[in-house]
Amino acid sequence: MIGARSIGLTVLGLLGLLLAVTATAVQPYSQAEIDAADIFRKDRCTALAVGKKASTDASTMTTHTDDCADCDFRVALIKGKRFARHSKRPVAPVRFAYPRYLGYDRGDVFTPERLTDKQFDWKLTQPIGHIPQVEETYTYLDGSYALVNEHQVAFGESTCSARLINKPVQDGGKALFDISELSRVAAERAKTAREAIRIMGDLAVEYGYYGAEWTGPGMYGEAGETLTVSDREEAWVFHILPDGTDASAVWVAQRVPDDHIAVVANEFIIGELDLKNKDYFMASKNVYEVAKKNKFWNPEEGPFNFRKAYSEPAFHTHRTYSDRRNWRVMDLVAPSLRLPSNSSLDTLPFSVKPDALLSPQQIMAINRDHYEGTEFDLTRGLAAGPFGNPNRYDGGLASGVPGRYLSDGNFERAISIHRTVYSTVTQSRGKLPDQVGAMVWFGNAQPHATCFVPFYPFSNRVAPSYEEGSLYKYRRESAWWAFGTVGNYMEKSYVHMSVDVKKAQTEQEDAMIARREKVEKEVVEMLENGEYDRARHTLSEFSVDVAENAVQVWKDLFEHLLAKYNDGGRIDDFHAETFKTNALFYPLEWLKAVGYFPADMAFDEAVEKQAAARAGVAWVPSTFVPTSPAPVVPVAPLVQPQHNAMACAPSSASTFSFGLFAAFVAIFAAGFVGGKWNEKRRGGYSSLDI
Repeated sequence: MIGARSIGLTVLGLLGLLLAVTATAVQPYSQAEIDAADIFRKDRCTALAVGKKASTDASTMTTHTDDCADCDFRVALIKGKRFARHSKRPVAPVRFAYPRYLGYDRGDVFTPERLTDKQFDWKLTQPIGHIPQVEETYTYLDGSYALVNEHQVAFGESTCSARLINKPVQDGGKALFDISELSRVAAERAKTAREAIRIMGDLAVEYGYYGAEWTGPGMYGEAGETLTVSDREEAWVFHILPDGTDASAVWVAQRVPDDHIAVVANEFIIGELDLKNKDYFMASKNVYEVAKKNKFWNPEEGPFNFRKAYSEPAFHTHRTYSDRRNWRVMDLVAPSLRLPSNSSLDTLPFSVKPDALLSPQQIMAINRDHYEGTEFDLTRGLAAGPFGNPNRYDGGLASGVPGRYLSDGNFERAISIHRTVYSTVTQSRGKLPDQVGAMVWFGNAQPHATCFVPFYPFSNRVAPSYEEGSLYKYRRESAWWAFGTVGNYMEKSYVHMSVDVKKAQTEQEDAMIARREKVEKEVVEMLENGEYDRARHTLSEFSVDVAENAVQVWKDLFEHLLAKYNDGGRIDDFHAETFKTNALFYPLEWLKAVGYFPADMAFDEAVEKQAAARAGVAWVPSTFVPTSPAPVVPVAPLVQPQHNAMACAPSSASTFSFGLFAAFVAIFAAGFVGGKWNEKRRGGYSSLDI
């Protein structure tokens, strides 16, 4: 029996050893860590709305950067149809990934036969409900959301945080509509922006609205939505969110003054409401009631403010992620206002009047912005690397950074980012017939690497390469990959390659705009003469030709960049008898920062400026402390707060040490006890007393 005790302690020691060994195995990520990393890769876009008196050609404009890591980038022309009375319109569940829709009722692009990448056995999209169908629907261009319809009603989009959640029908709830499906119904039915807003708002209130996510830690960040909506005459900002009952919605809309521009960067911007001013405001009937019911607003504490009532309280990185983009757009178009760069929506206006009229090219340039020339310039600093890469990747666990750290750090968030699948600039031009006036400038992949091309709902087709492909597989016949390869390769030496890319962008886009003016004039004359088929064919061929030409130019550009920037050098003269490679090396500022020079080296500012001038680069004062070996300082263990969902398990090393210690103690105890027992047993004792 006593031997059993000794054996038991020995077994305990062996178990301790086993614990020590198994503790060294890599522990799986907790769900909290996975959620913390995933929250950075949400579809969070930037949208602008420009009034007709703020543009150079009297057009209203909307924009959208579809900043989605896994979205279906294909463009589809959805043609209008006629329906029998009492028909029903199916409502599809939200889906942005490829294929975003699969069926036979939305044109050829979405049929199963057009799936080029069949990595999965996708089934036809099943509706989650139906609404009464109208007798006639309008033609529109479709992306992740509706882009523009044949009556010049155009859309941009930006996901916003909100404080209420609805569960959709497909997950056991009651809400039928998400924002993408609402935009499509509006494009099918509306002839004006006001009408589109009223259609979307009424349907959401009647049938229920749900956000892009309705479970998990990111659901409030995805609960609200904004659409910028424009037509021939007006531009509007439309906000919507769940009402918290699963069965309805709350919404509001504010008109952008005709001589102003507004920007939405993942947060509601509409503040106080004046619903008596029907020229500038619209809202759901429950806009005040829901806020009071949920204690988001107390009338005794002041006037109602939609943004303050319904926006999810800002997280600590909000200023660098959202507020800065609002400030940046306003500062770009109206620098005379001298708005502080640390402005928040508490101090920024709903919209601003630009110092000068804005052209489509200038709006495209805003889509491509990285805060260049400001203190937040993402092409500068250590994070940009030696060659000015403005992209800042989303937080992820593959880097080895603990999940609970990710939400505590942040970079500045630019308008143009690495995971933009497409961006748009729509134009609605009241001075032109709808057939010509309705159009969208469409750019695949990152805005800073793309070329914007014109598409028209009046066309009878879209350029074939823009209807093809997915992120599953590289395909040369897909337009997206022509621009995506350039964007990805630019990261190797952005500050140098961007010169070549910007040159190509300017040449192509300026040429398209000049040619567009000529073609559109001809098409208007055809329409006036009743030659509708000829007008449609002419406009279609122009659109397809310039779009496919841009794709080929970008394919050639990629091959040119491969040859020009090779093995750390740059070829400047491809027509020389013997080419010479100029070594690019690294910028002086970066070399100082990473400790390339001796710690006691003396630098001469005058010499540096002269060298920079000879090389044709800007001299930048050093802003970094040179890197030097740091002394080894013992680091105290982190104190884990109780009930912290993000807290990690004890480290493998500490568990190993504890297990090993326990094993030795147990083995020693087993030997000691066994020895004492034998000793006392030899002395005639019948019991063990240690």
